[in-house]
Amino acid sequence: MLVFQYLSILRGSLGVLRFSMNWVFAVWLSFYLYYVDFYEVCGVSVKSFGVLLLLLSLVIYNLCVGLGLGLDTMGLFILSLLIYSMLMLFNVDSWLVFYCLYEWSVVPLLYGIMKKGGYMERYHSCYYLLIYMLFFSFPFLMWLTMVFMSGGSMDMGFLFNISSGILIFVILLFLVKVPMYGFHSWLPKVHVESPMWGSVILAAILIKMGLYGCMQFMVEVNSGVNYYLIVLFGVFSLLGGLFSGLMCLCNIDIKVIIAFSSVFHMTGGLWLALFNIIGFNWGLLILVLFHGFISAGLFIFVSLVGGYIGSRNVLLSIGVMSVMSFLGFLCLMLFLFNMGVPFGGGLLGEFEFFYSLFQSGLGYLWVSLILVFSLVYNMVFFGNISLGENFQMEFMYSELMVLGLLLVISMFILFLFMNMS
Repeated sequence: MLVFQYLSILRGSLGVLRFSMNWVFAVWLSFYLYYVDFYEVCGVSVKSFGVLLLLLSLVIYNLCVGLGLGLDTMGLFILSLLIYSMLMLFNVDSWLVFYCLYEWSVVPLLYGIMKKGGYMERYHSCYYLLIYMLFFSFPFLMWLTMVFMSGGSMDMGFLFNISSGILIFVILLFLVKVPMYGFHSWLPKVHVESPMWGSVILAAILIKMGLYGCMQFMVEVNSGVNYYLIVLFGVFSLLGGLFSGLMCLCNIDIKVIIAFSSVFHMTGGLWLALFNIIGFNWGLLILVLFHGFISAGLFIFVSLVGGYIGSRNVLLSIGVMSVMSFLGFLCLMLFLFNMGVPFGGGLLGEFEFFYSLFQSGLGYLWVSLILVFSLVYNMVFFGNISLGENFQMEFMYSELMVLGLLLVISMFILFLFMNMS
């Protein structure tokens, strides 16, 4: 953090503003950690998830500010307001205030799209973003109004009953921000038209706010919700993750591919947040933390490659890594971590996700499919931009299919072994 603050000071007239905002943010977080109960911060709880997102926001904010990432004065001001609103969002005790701060997060994206996007495409993306956010958040606002009119409390921490029919509409506020497949159409369009800092903030922080809200909401309504309804949402999320993996193979825009990759990886986080299984909350924390860093790195890589060749088209990026050796090594590490290789950090969170699938009786088939899809689209994508056009025809249909078949066979053997034992 100190390195990025030093870089901010050297950047000139905006250095003092950036430096002061960084330190105000750090001091506020220090007081927050001091006054919040230690067990709630370091234990397995919703509060610890909020603290983790605060730390992630601090790192991503300093990354955007220290490296610039195309920020002008107004962009820096709006981004700083977003960060401060997140500080309040993870500390409020009212669902109404949470809703207002939660919806405010789309304003920086709208500014980035209108400022940096194409002439006609940017309006299309803004329409998608506003329609999805306002339409699917309206049921939650109506439900809060009904609770208030009936004499109920809108404060967090009070358990209340909610019928399954109402829950289907109320929880859409969080599912569209994660996003769950089917409510995701705004995400690729916004990523395509957003500047580098907009994509980094969206992928690393904003979609995690949906998981936080979903987790907080499910804690309070867990006692009165039909379990089969939650299973239905979870299975639909798993199916959407597999379709997202297929979309990664079908698209040629690098930003769109990484956007669908985020939908694919958030499947596990959404599954854990919906079921709110106490033993699996640590897996959710680890999964969110490492996905935030990896997705931010991937979008920075896309901007570097796009600036180098003048396009984000995969077909035009064939073999680009052969002339960018060090960047190619960093890209390889990002894709390996994105696949969940050992020592990548995200593997620990995926283990928790897979274990919860095994416990629910859905594990063997789903785990096999998720691992195969993750392996295929990451290796095909990296192979196209590093090895060249022959990679897709030869490697995808031969070696990758053999690897996938071996993986399925190994999971089947594990299934037989566990049944015999």
